Amino acid sequence: MSGSSTVRQLFEVGPSRRDHVPAVRIALAVGIPLVLLMLLGRPDLTIYAAFGAFTSIYARHEPLRQRLGHELQAGALVTVSVAIGALLSWFGAPEPLVLGITSVVAAIGAVLAAAWNLKPAGSVFFIFATGAIGSLGPDAVAHPLLAIAIAAGSAAFSVLLAWIWSLVGEGREGKSPPPAPVVRLTRGQLAAHGGRFLVATGLAAVVALIVSQAAGLSHVYWAQVAAARSRRPRTWRGCSAASTAWSARWAAWA
Repeated sequence: MSGSSTVRQLFEVGPSRRDHVPAVRIALAVGIPLVLLMLLGRPDLTIYAAFGAFTSIYARHEPLRQRLGHELQAGALVTVSVAIGALLSWFGAPEPLVLGITSVVAAIGAVLAAAWNLKPAGSVFFIFATGAIGSLGPDAVAHPLLAIAIAAGSAAFSVLLAWIWSLVGEGREGKSPPPAPVVRLTRGQLAAHGGRFLVATGLAAVVALIVSQAAGLSHVYWAQVAAARSRRPRTWRGCSAASTAWSARWAAWA
């Protein structure tokens, strides 16, 4: 592919897929909990609501029953990720331990997302929730039970909006684009998929931790987010773990 065609693709606008319909739903799912917490004078709790609201990103344009099921699954994974991060911060876990557990979350989240056919694929949001909240520290994190309640409530609100949005046509045949085909993977393929996420995010964490300590930087978990690029399990090549780890080194400087 030539350089000019690559640049041209950056400015191309694809055919309409009624993306404004789920876009409004997602914006409300994220914005309303945040505004409510700000009005209550608790901006410190917005991080947990924001991660819970990531539930709304899943299952775009899917039929209602399928979308509700997938959003419940995604909401559960996001809430568990918030819980793990909150517990790590509450007990003052050292950064290497936070990064190691985040890599495990990356692997398990990727396997479950693939097994359940969640879209978007991968475990980026689960990594983000675990790493970001796990890095807050005991002085900044909310009580784990409160963090879990806020995240779960925000996730539940996202699921409620998913049901309401069926009334305006999202997921209805003829009004929404067809959902992505269901891909069934074998146990071996799922294990390999999870292993790639574990290795990629683990290597990214090691490299970024070394760089951050030498340069005095923070937010090392961003390297793991960069390394966990969502890809189909069948098409993620073995060299991806190494390449994403090197790219994550630069993400640590951001």
